[in-house]
Amino acid sequence: MDHCANFDDMTIYLPDLLENGESHVDREFLFTIVNTLDADYFPKQLQSIECARR
Repeated sequence: MDHCANFDDMTIYLPDLLENGESHVDREFLFTIVNTLDADYFPKQLQSIECARR
């Protein structure tokens, strides 16, 4: 969600925040949005995680 909040193109697909400031977004739905609009995000994150492990 933090990554999506930085992109206006993604936020238009996300639900509005609830009164307590949190919204529930289905994980698969969120991943589909991110993969469609920022296809490099998850591969970069996986690479970063693998580098940190080493």
